[in-house]
Amino acid sequence: MATMMRALAPLCLVAGAAGAGSPCPTGRAYPSVEVHLNRAYGYEDADGWWNNPDPYVDAVLNSEARRTAVHGGTMHAAFDHVFCFQGMVSVQAYQVDGMTFTLLDEDHGKDDHLGTFRLAGAATGDLTLRDGSARLDVSVRVVPASDAAAVALHPDYEEADPVVYYPASYVLGANVPAGKTPPMAVGSSANMDNAKAAGLDFEGIWWMSDNPVAEELVSFAGATMNATDFAKGPINLAVPTARAGMWSWLTDTVGDILRRYYSTGSPDDLKHFTFESTERGSISTGLTNVPLVWVKDNFPFVKYSHDCDEKYGSEYCNPTKCASTSAPGTTCADLIDQYPDDMWSRPTVFDKERWAANKVPCPWAPISNWGRPWWPDTTYTLKRIVMADGSPHPVFWNEWLEHTKDKNGAPGGKMLQSYMSNDWCERMDAAGWVSSLVDALGMGGDVDCTAQEEAPWWTRIPGYALTECVTGECLTWPNVFSTGECWQCLDKTANFGQQLPASYMTDMLQFPVTGKGYAEGWCGAEDAATGGWHFNATTGAYEGCATTEDFPGMGSTSVQLWATVKAKMQEMVGRFAEGEIWRGNELGFIISNELFWQPETNPKAVLLGASPSQHEVLRPYLEAWFTCDAACAEDVKASARAFMGGLQKMEVQADVKKWVHTELFKRVFPGARNPIDLDEFVENQNKVVSLSTVSQLLPDQLSFVFDGPLKTLRSHYEKVRGLVRQYYGADLKALDARRACYPSASCVDQVASAVLDTLYFAGGLSVPSAISTGMWVLYADTSAHGTTFPAGYRVNKYDPVPFYYESMRFFAPVVGLPWWEQAPARKFDEAASQYDGGVRRVLNMALANKDPNAWGADAHQFRVRPLEQYHEYFIGFADFAENATYPTQARSCPGKTLALAMGEAWFGVLDQEVWGSKNGAEKVQSGYKEQTPFVDEFDLHRRTGIVASGIWRTIVSSVLEDVTHWLPTFDSMDAVDFKGKVLAVVHQFETEKMWPHPAPDARYIRTPHYDAKEDGAVGTMKCGLTPLSVPTMDETWEEWADYQAEGAVAGGDGGDVSGAASSGWWGGVENRTAAIIAELLVPFDDDLMLVPWTDAGKYNADGVRDRGLEDFVFRGIGQHRVQRVALDDADAPAGAKYAVYLGVMEGLETREGFEKLGGDAYFTAGGEAVGIRYQGKLYRPHHTHASPQDAEGRDWQHVRTVFQGSLSALITVWDHLYDVHLASASHVLHSVMDTLRPDHPVRRLTTPHSFRTNSINHKAAYSLVGEGELVHRATALTADGLKAAFDVRRAGEGDLWSTPSAKMAAQGVEAGDVALPLHEDGKEFFEVVAKYVRASLASVYDYGANACGADAELVAFFEAMRAKQDASSNFPAALTCETLEDVLSIFIYQSTAGHVHHGSLGAEIVDPCHAPWAVVKGK
Repeated sequence: MATMMRALAPLCLVAGAAGAGSPCPTGRAYPSVEVHLNRAYGYEDADGWWNNPDPYVDAVLNSEARRTAVHGGTMHAAFDHVFCFQGMVSVQAYQVDGMTFTLLDEDHGKDDHLGTFRLAGAATGDLTLRDGSARLDVSVRVVPASDAAAVALHPDYEEADPVVYYPASYVLGANVPAGKTPPMAVGSSANMDNAKAAGLDFEGIWWMSDNPVAEELVSFAGATMNATDFAKGPINLAVPTARAGMWSWLTDTVGDILRRYYSTGSPDDLKHFTFESTERGSISTGLTNVPLVWVKDNFPFVKYSHDCDEKYGSEYCNPTKCASTSAPGTTCADLIDQYPDDMWSRPTVFDKERWAANKVPCPWAPISNWGRPWWPDTTYTLKRIVMADGSPHPVFWNEWLEHTKDKNGAPGGKMLQSYMSNDWCERMDAAGWVSSLVDALGMGGDVDCTAQEEAPWWTRIPGYALTECVTGECLTWPNVFSTGECWQCLDKTANFGQQLPASYMTDMLQFPVTGKGYAEGWCGAEDAATGGWHFNATTGAYEGCATTEDFPGMGSTSVQLWATVKAKMQEMVGRFAEGEIWRGNELGFIISNELFWQPETNPKAVLLGASPSQHEVLRPYLEAWFTCDAACAEDVKASARAFMGGLQKMEVQADVKKWVHTELFKRVFPGARNPIDLDEFVENQNKVVSLSTVSQLLPDQLSFVFDGPLKTLRSHYEKVRGLVRQYYGADLKALDARRACYPSASCVDQVASAVLDTLYFAGGLSVPSAISTGMWVLYADTSAHGTTFPAGYRVNKYDPVPFYYESMRFFAPVVGLPWWEQAPARKFDEAASQYDGGVRRVLNMALANKDPNAWGADAHQFRVRPLEQYHEYFIGFADFAENATYPTQARSCPGKTLALAMGEAWFGVLDQEVWGSKNGAEKVQSGYKEQTPFVDEFDLHRRTGIVASGIWRTIVSSVLEDVTHWLPTFDSMDAVDFKGKVLAVVHQFETEKMWPHPAPDARYIRTPHYDAKEDGAVGTMKCGLTPLSVPTMDETWEEWADYQAEGAVAGGDGGDVSGAASSGWWGGVENRTAAIIAELLVPFDDDLMLVPWTDAGKYNADGVRDRGLEDFVFRGIGQHRVQRVALDDADAPAGAKYAVYLGVMEGLETREGFEKLGGDAYFTAGGEAVGIRYQGKLYRPHHTHASPQDAEGRDWQHVRTVFQGSLSALITVWDHLYDVHLASASHVLHSVMDTLRPDHPVRRLTTPHSFRTNSINHKAAYSLVGEGELVHRATALTADGLKAAFDVRRAGEGDLWSTPSAKMAAQGVEAGDVALPLHEDGKEFFEVVAKYVRASLASVYDYGANACGADAELVAFFEAMRAKQDASSNFPAALTCETLEDVLSIFIYQSTAGHVHHGSLGAEIVDPCHAPWAVVKGK
């Protein structure tokens, strides 16, 4: 591309001064500098980003600026760099190919922020195209005005004679600041013997790639040879690797110790490379005597060739493992062909004999590595990265830059150190305590340095200051290691390269080491029942654990008081947005190692540590992905059911993690195949979660110990990043154009990191944790913990959310919410301490969720509470971390709805009886501690056979065990009396053992076989307190005799049907549903659960619209009872258009102490409740009218409960039992069997829809509607009252045989008013049924000739039906095909849709306080 550059008018900028908060240090002079704009070509990579082949330019563009992109003839470029200077800066603007670029000052309005520039340009002419696209990068190269300016512009470059510290990119001489000597010598024919003549080419600079020790580079400059060929034997290459510029180390602790150690040897010492041939040799080493390193003598040294493994052994050379990471697609074989002299294999073997005598335990594996090397035997590859002429190697230089990225992700930015002086004494002096110690041990070289040390040598030995600290500050009786002065001293002196201070590490390590629980650690509570709180009768509050100072770590304050945590959550949103507080790489109380976060993100931190501007970008994505509506919740439930159904063995937590991971992934990348193997993910997640914390105890240079998990994590990141780019790349590029994710280079990287955080740490860890701890409560042996956990708890699978909430409350998945009031050094320097200089605050969410001031005296016990209590007090989702002034900075959990949906789905589909321990024991043996992860992992196995079979499981697990386990009491009363328990067991026995034989499927819905003409009329029995009779036989129930025997067992004493005085009371925090289900002893039938009505916080709470009542009537079982307000209803309140009239029930006799059933409820056209008239008085909703209790102890809530229970009871007694079961199904089936031959077409038509109807109705006769039976005892009615209820319905059959369509029309609901789902679906369904019946009849009978009326058997059938009707009945008077069609269609509709609508009452009754059939007066 032809390029012309011509200078425009100079632009002068004045910078602000360095000061507090500035990245530029104060107290030093900054020279003026010149900034020049230079042009360089670039190329577009596969990601659509721009790169540049010039290493310096590429580093700048990719790490500090933004990539430069050309689109549509306009160049958009952005460049950020901080320059420290004073006075004026001369800035030149240039034109490049018709494009104008100008450097603009952009300091974001902060006076103390020095020299932030933006490079902006606009096209003024055509761009030259190359390879079909415009490809242009712009670089900014800083040219110092003087040598002194170079130091200011390159603060990382430091000459501290005899050591030079420099970025790795400065190994290339062209990158070194002007006036400075390159830190590494380049070997060439000019400064070393001609080894190339002997076939040994070691010119240039070489990188010890994959070296486990903190050594990086070596030069062969100055090397001498003992021979020029191999004629007389091996060739010895003597290399002065100890001289200046010959060797480099990392600047971390290990690298620093190694460099200091080498100072004890003479700078003139030689390292000998002995070669047997041009392909094989050995190397002498100085690490043989380094304690805790102890390398064996004579490193093998083998040149890579295609057959090096065959020639010299695969343990010394593997020709398949040398491919470069900077050249994707290039194999090791390709590199051997292209660069045959540029790679040598150098194994490292540690001296096992010397290590066997070692008594120092390995910090990260003290047991398994006892007496063994801490480091594995490894092989590194010596690669040439700089050529003899000082130019970069075509492949390995770029790999070197990638390897040496700094913490900000800048290639070549990692710091190295080398010697710049050959003065041995200077080196010894600079080595400090290391050289002193080596000298004292007699291991040093022979040198006479006359300079005297300022202090005795022993004061410079590591540990001396720590010893002084311990003896002087900490061992002071009686406050041994307990004073602030002691720990402040230890924080300064007990540093061995770890990332965090001693006080923090000691505080946090006490939990895994000693097994302490959180309450004991923070509050000193040894009594788990109190958690360190005690009640102060004077203040009326619990005290003792509100705050904890200097824990964990000096300068940290933890807050446990619920009210304070709530208030601080609300405050922190604005404070963080305004920059008053800072957040680092922290998960709860844990400060994590940034090595486990990717270098592309800045800061290198978990999502919670993102800057406010980054948070503003990321939050909408998180909310879009993880907000879960009703459709989503159904999908999650289906997923949980399918996942659990495919398991024979359930590993808790591993399998839970797999399911949650899958759910999270598919919401971020819908439709994508997950490229991450689930087993690999769970294994690596476990390692990363642990190591990101534990590794803080070690220096960064030991990170190679975690190389495996880090590489797997990186692989997962790259896979996620590719999908992020695929799914969201276009939008994110638009955000990059305005630097929305600054200081990260790319929003793709930032979002990918956020997704990985979600999978590894956020929902991917917290949700499985909450589910797994809940599973532990259900299946583990908790007896060792007294009353902390409920024994034999049964979760209510129809309303499992309270149980899931309690699991999250008691076993907090998120323990803390941290920030820094005063930021640590890390905020200003990515290489600095994550703790030093900071003042930390942490909201202890785990213990605040157990604060008895909010949760009551049993806060430290696992007790499932009403859902509304969790809504009000639970803080685990940080619901209070929102601020309307900062709507984009909400810190509440964006995935709350999905997390709840997952928990609800898991426990909603869990069949608790199906799973158990492998050995069949009742409980799993798994430990518990009050610290993350709280419980040990355990396995569950799917049960089969007799143990899981209904009646036998009930007998084994209930009857033979302690009777108190299956007859629990509360407030001196059973929730279910003995008769109810017996009937539940009998019903379970019937449905599991008897009912499936034969199975109720098409094979058994066959041509009827019973013939009344041959076998006699069907016998009948009176159906309890009803005025009707039911058949006593069922041709589709072959175990009828057994069935009757079971009925006899259950048909004994009816049990207690006395007044309200004998009733029990439900406590305020009791889980009523769980108690009911638990006492039934058998699984609750989830087929009866159509709509969950049990969320009292949503449906029945006062102060909000009465959604529970309104949904119950207009969207639940009461729809068919809605009608227009009667014209003669003078008592209807204003605004009422619709009503449900139950006043007729008020005349029914009730038992002593119970309220009358009944009440007339009124609603607006939109379905909003406006009042209930009960016992002659109108009661109005709390949210619209004051409704104090009246003299009878009634208020709106009380009367509303009476009405809801009355509606449920009336629908059950009249609409379900009487209409569907008896007056419709039983009458039709009885008449059919009495009058129609077995092969009659109408009998065959009705049989599938009356399968086992007689059996069910017979069961109702003995167990439901008799005196003292279930309906009698469940309602407040006396026996006479219940009988009267049936009689009232019997006398009002005027609408019994009206079609559903006619009934719906009679309700008078106008279009545009509240919609009734029953109308929408019911009409359509009835039309389908009628069409089906008509087609069946028309295939046999001629409608036009009324062939139906000519069928004598049908005439008899119609007469039998008419004889069973009350005088009020609207049963058709004449038999025609049309009237027969109506009767049969109504019968089939009632037996199917009507039965489901009226009879699936599981959700309505599973909470006994939702719609109780008996309400005590005034209660």
